[in-house]
Amino acid sequence: MKLLLCLAQLYLRISIGSGLILSLFHPDVVGNHLPAAPLAFIWLIKGILQFLFGFLLIIGYKTKLIAYLSTVLFSLTGMYFISNPHAYGASSGLLILAAAGGALFLGAMQGDYRWSVDNRNRHDAR
Repeated sequence: MKLLLCLAQLYLRISIGSGLILSLFHPDVVGNHLPAAPLAFIWLIKGILQFLFGFLLIIGYKTKLIAYLSTVLFSLTGMYFISNPHAYGASSGLLILAAAGGALFLGAMQGDYRWSVDNRNRHDAR
């Protein structure tokens, strides 16, 4: 059972992290549906955080903290897309909220994050 939990953690880290990074290259994000000028700066910061959180989740650095922060990022983004269906559509917003649930579950998992930088740092400190 412990191995299954470790594999689930690894799967969540890789799928959520790669989803964060790969969604930056979606044609709608790069092209037509960028927000108006006042929101463009916030959109840029969101993109930077999205890439950073994705990378940190994949390598497993500060996994619990980054998972919780990704939950907040996913939730805010999902609510934006639900309230502005012209951007991606409400169904995309619901998918983003589902990813927020996965990130929340990853952060709430107990135990060490095997196969991660966090686990390596803890073993090196001993």
